[in-house]
Amino acid sequence: MRRQLEQIAAGGVFGRPATFQEIGAFENACGAPLPRDYVEFLRAGQFTAQIARFFDAPDADGGFDALQCFFGFGLPWSTCNLDYVRQLYAGGAPDGVIPIAGNGAGDYVCLDLRGGDTARQAPVALWRIDHFWRAGEWREQDFIPLAESFSAFVLGLRQAPRRAAGDGNAARQPPSSQRAPSHVAAPPLTFGPLLGRWSA
Repeated sequence: MRRQLEQIAAGGVFGRPATFQEIGAFENACGAPLPRDYVEFLRAGQFTAQIARFFDAPDADGGFDALQCFFGFGLPWSTCNLDYVRQLYAGGAPDGVIPIAGNGAGDYVCLDLRGGDTARQAPVALWRIDHFWRAGEWREQDFIPLAESFSAFVLGLRQAPRRAAGDGNAARQPPSSQRAPSHVAAPPLTFGPLLGRWSA
């Protein structure tokens, strides 16, 4: 897993590993054990900078979406912290739907801990959150399966979309009103109550 993470981070932009105490407290709050491969991921070292990788997303126009930030513990941005995001959606998303990463446009990559032996393996899905924010309603149809396990999801990440850049399709972007002008260096995107909010 460490080698895979270093490849994703283009040399490894890691902070401290998550502690067993942090992981245990988070599992207690979630009400289910985290899969072993995801625990190994957290214990290998947490990303302390944005990453830019792509993954297959069958519901997207181009067949792919972007991954911008993995969540963790004690990261510099509160809205990229696992505890913050879990509490943000407590009572809205079903118990066991655990956001673990964001795409920069307000959607979440999630672990699905709602069934089975989650300590061994848990599927990964993409939560398209637009309807939830408009209507305050969870819909299973907005929860798009991505991979049968966290390891499979990580192995599927790529540096560039699978389809050619000139085919007219692109990963989802924040609304134009929320994107930095092209001549200004964009500050980090964070994930919170406002979709695709720019936050310094």
